[in-house]
Amino acid sequence: MTAVGADSPVAVERFRSDNLTVREIRGFSRDRLVITFDSYTHDRRPDRVGFGEAFFAGHSIDAVHVIPCGNDWYQYPEMPDAAALIGKIAAPYTRVVSYGSSMGGYAAIRFGEAVGASAALALSPQFSVDPAAVPFETRWRRDARHLDFSLERRWPAGFVETSYIAFDPYTPDRGHVELFAGKTGIVPIRIANSGHPCTGYLAEIGLLQQAALAVVHGDLDAEWLSREARERRKQSPQFYFALSSRARSSRSGAALARRALELAPHHILGRAHYGKLLLQLGEEAEAHRQFARVREIAPGDPAMLEAVAEAYRLAGDFHRACATFAELIEQVPVGRERFERAFKRLRRQARRKRLMFWRGGRAN
Repeated sequence: MTAVGADSPVAVERFRSDNLTVREIRGFSRDRLVITFDSYTHDRRPDRVGFGEAFFAGHSIDAVHVIPCGNDWYQYPEMPDAAALIGKIAAPYTRVVSYGSSMGGYAAIRFGEAVGASAALALSPQFSVDPAAVPFETRWRRDARHLDFSLERRWPAGFVETSYIAFDPYTPDRGHVELFAGKTGIVPIRIANSGHPCTGYLAEIGLLQQAALAVVHGDLDAEWLSREARERRKQSPQFYFALSSRARSSRSGAALARRALELAPHHILGRAHYGKLLLQLGEEAEAHRQFARVREIAPGDPAMLEAVAEAYRLAGDFHRACATFAELIEQVPVGRERFERAFKRLRRQARRKRLMFWRGGRAN
């Protein structure tokens, strides 16, 4: 493990299974503890840095980091054992806060009581991705098909007592927040046009760190945060990308995406999004230039490759989509099953398209 700094506490692994790692960096004080749950990621390494790990260590705040080895929404049979261990670690502290974004926000609220937290800071949390619990949710449908939700359905402990929930009310996240009502005491923080998750937006405008520290110290002003986030919105590329994603036309969406890229020219997912809109506008040559640019900025990045492959798929270019998914599979040594399934579906679609074209040619 790597030391935080000279004469500082070091990271110590407290739990590991095939699905989870729990790591702590403690010893700064016995006053406050943060328990973080990692979010959805292409990086499945069990030894990767935990969510907010460097930030909390840099501010001399004790932390325990829960790091999953897959994007399985923490539906692991060993979660009760891991939670019980964390609860014992948390017991001596005066204030314990759980913290996470999207999938991590789900866990921060859902497992908060079990790990000993009294409050959670959850950024765009999902109530669940179980279709039986959230029939309106389609964004995680592919993941949900392969998950066993028996842990969530039978989880004996309650939700965290108080949840500071930051979310974009113009996304499906609003429905998730409504479902939390009655399960946890909600302090809503509406961050309009911040997209999902709102984490990047808050980081871009310099409010994420302030919000995290304020919750840890028990003095977050939710109304101030929402108001300040609105006042600073034009500083955020993600603000323009969020507007672009819900624009009524591809042309207006592309204009908003270009504005975002003026603020953040190295934003790889945003540039891939812009390329997708250009494909929809029939500007293929410029779209290919945008995709080439993101490859230069982040060669081999799994998130970039998935975004480019999806853009090609939506445009009906199954040949390029398949080729990009093949690259993606090569870049993801662990947890590639989802991409392999997508690759097989794309190949079937490509074969059907070729067959329809061939039959149409013969008919003519």
